[in-house]
Amino acid sequence: MYVSGLVSNFLSGILLMGTLILLPLFLIKVKEFSTLEASFVITSLSGVMLIVAPITGRAIDKIGYLIPMLIGYITIIVGFSLLINIDVNVSVLKLILFLAILGTGLGIIMITSVTVCTATVSQTQISLSSGIFATVRSVGGAIGVALFVSLTLSFLNHYSANVVDEGVTIIKESDIPKKLKDSIQKVLMKQRDTFFEEKNNNRVLELDEESKQLLAKNIEKEALAKIPKGTSMSPEMQKKIEEQVKQQLINIDKNIANIKKQIEDISKEYVAKSMAKAFFSGIILCFLSSLSLPFLSKKFSLSHSREVDI
Repeated sequence: MYVSGLVSNFLSGILLMGTLILLPLFLIKVKEFSTLEASFVITSLSGVMLIVAPITGRAIDKIGYLIPMLIGYITIIVGFSLLINIDVNVSVLKLILFLAILGTGLGIIMITSVTVCTATVSQTQISLSSGIFATVRSVGGAIGVALFVSLTLSFLNHYSANVVDEGVTIIKESDIPKKLKDSIQKVLMKQRDTFFEEKNNNRVLELDEESKQLLAKNIEKEALAKIPKGTSMSPEMQKKIEEQVKQQLINIDKNIANIKKQIEDISKEYVAKSMAKAFFSGIILCFLSSLSLPFLSKKFSLSHSREVDI
């Protein structure tokens, strides 16, 4: 029974820290929440765990360890099953509900596992048991952070080419000068395998002053080419051409901003999809850890364990 409690404790450390490392990133990077807003949403996870703890303790006294632990595993699986469907458009209320469900499951198995590990050992071994218990949870937390982050990054690298390819398609269909299209596509294609690793990867869609001046000269040159030969350049005509150049530059800036926004939206979708797939590992871990449940028996209640020790 003690080993079964450690397994559940190890699982709770992995899932809790893995979730707490990914969800703030999702809220800030994808949902564009402030750090404070993201903190309030995440609070629903820990808040529910605090509420569930005393209820679980009383339930263990009455019905033993097995049923609460089983309910905890099922609830966690339900919570992660909901989280694997998160996307850019998921509402805050849904996220809070998902986290509340997950927090309920985590709270149940955390309290049940600590009760199992302390109640099934003799009084002389409680200090050693508690030390092992805390170490196992800490190790689980470290593994959870590494696992969830590495899975997310792995999937992001896989989706990098998709983002660039879709971005190139958007650029090709945009209403900007061909030379500018070719230039942007060329730079963007270089990031095909490293899009999510690049810092400020959308800088490729920002025109510096030198590029703007060169673009303005090309637009002016094209406008002058349309003027019939032999026509004298009047001040009014010169002013009109300058206004045309200025307006076209404004339109190009708007088109580029629109392209940038579309690529950002696409990248956010793939970030959400990568995190959702990382959350799926939580379901797999729950199923694997649940193999230890048969070692818990309903007949072993907290009071019974204490009687045995006495």
